[in-house]
Amino acid sequence: MPAALLSSLSYAIANITDALLIGDCYNHRRSQPLFISCVLGAIMGSALTIVLMRVYDVPLTPIFQTGLWSCVLGVMVGLSLLHYFTAFSSSEKSPTEIAAYISATPIAVLVVSWVVFAAGIPMAGNDFSLQQVLWVLLGGIGLMLFSIANGKFSDSKDVNTLHRSRRYRLHLFLLLLWGGIYYVGFSIVLQYAQTSFVGESNPELLATLSVLPYFWVGLLLVGLADMIRPGEASAFVTNAHTIKRYFPYIILVEVFGMLVFFFEILALSFIRPEIVSIVVGGHIVLVWMVGILLRRLYRNMKTVTFNIEEAFPATERPLLQTSSLILIIGALWFL
Repeated sequence: MPAALLSSLSYAIANITDALLIGDCYNHRRSQPLFISCVLGAIMGSALTIVLMRVYDVPLTPIFQTGLWSCVLGVMVGLSLLHYFTAFSSSEKSPTEIAAYISATPIAVLVVSWVVFAAGIPMAGNDFSLQQVLWVLLGGIGLMLFSIANGKFSDSKDVNTLHRSRRYRLHLFLLLLWGGIYYVGFSIVLQYAQTSFVGESNPELLATLSVLPYFWVGLLLVGLADMIRPGEASAFVTNAHTIKRYFPYIILVEVFGMLVFFFEILALSFIRPEIVSIVVGGHIVLVWMVGILLRRLYRNMKTVTFNIEEAFPATERPLLQTSSLILIIGALWFL
């Protein structure tokens, strides 16, 4: 659980930093943020992983055992980011709607877990009791409503929210699907990887470190592959001066973005993927709390040069109360 909480905290810090300091410096092109996120995340994640592998003397898992699957899951995470940035750079975008889809990840994890169970693939704790299904549904629905309550659902004034294109909806669906597969897939990979460390003092940590290098490689491949599309490299060079200006803040966001994945995957070696997805998804509560503090701070300032309401919109109080009640009931049921 501590690893999942650290992942959620890292996610919240990355979101807040992005909203306050970066905004849109990529000229509405998906390849530029995708390239930077995948490449910087892979480089920093690999550096951290290698250091820890040396400290704990962890061998690299064979590629044709769990290594290859870890790489595939890294590609899936990269694809999830691709669909996220594609939707976010679209003229039809609704940041709140995108956040609501991401918050529905626990439900996607539940569905993928059921498919794995029905296929007869061994997975620890995959019992599907009624209580488990209900509290995961409560967590997912609560997080979705909380996301909607804390934003403007129709952010694009020129596009009717109910009539967005099928292509846009497809990107959101695939964002959700890849996320669900990633959580469940890594739970299974880590379950098998731990068999190589039976008798060790920290088999969960050792198993995680042994497969992570392959994950970072998979993430890197997606970022590089998207950048080689015609015109993307030249557009990146053209926009380099803007990216350079924001680069210190971009580094900060990507450090915490990398830590989201690192602690998230570590948490998956200890607890069920549904629980991890709900805890990590809870970062929106932290963002909401910081948003309240920042809105009050900016109202008391005589000179305001930043649109705080745009970064942290005021909440829809009835919906906020409903979502909070659902989350509290789900948490108490789980405990």
